[in-house]
This record gives sequence, C-alpha cells and structure tokens, in this order.
Amino acid sequence: MGFVEAVKTCYGPKYARFSGRAARSEYWYFMLLHVLVLLCWLGLAVALFLPALDKMLPQFFDVAVSLAMLAIFIVTILKGTEGRNRFGPDPLATRAREEIFA
Repeated sequence: MGFVEAVKTCYGPKYARFSGRAARSEYWYFMLLHVLVLLCWLGLAVALFLPALDKMLPQFFDVAVSLAMLAIFIVTILKGTEGRNRFGPDPLATRAREEIFA
C-alpha cells in the first residue's frame, strides 16, 4: 500500500472506525503524514517563540519526552499477530484483504 492509498483509506472507509486491523505500511504512511504536519507546526512555533522556549522547558522534561517517544516507537515497530485475533482478520492475508475492502 502506497502513501496516497494509505491516507485515503485511513481518512475514507476506516475513518472513526475503531475495529479491525491495518497493515504496517498503512499505519506508517498515515503516521508519516501526521509527523510531517507536526514538523511544519513545530518549525513555525520554534521560529516564532524560540527565545521563550529555552526558559519554559527544563532539561528533565526533554529527557522524559525522549524516553517516552522511544518506548512508543519500539512498540509500534513490533510485528503484529499472524492470523485472526480479537481485532479482526490479518490485513496481510489475501482472503482478509478481500473481506476488509469488499
């Protein structure tokens, strides 16, 4: 699944549906879009408020956020359960793909 197809799927038929499963490529392309948008906003915020940020964010906060982001990243790269589980069929299986997108 490509970038455009993943974003269309996530904002289309799967939007606000809290059941079923997604392939890793679908998840990561969707996350890439959100990271790019976040980086744009962050760049704007840094450009506008950089002097104030140095005083507002203590060093321990930076370390805590980095560790939390690393933990979340590690969890998201782990391989999913093969076959059907409580969230639905395996999205990488051929038959499951036909059920999901039928």
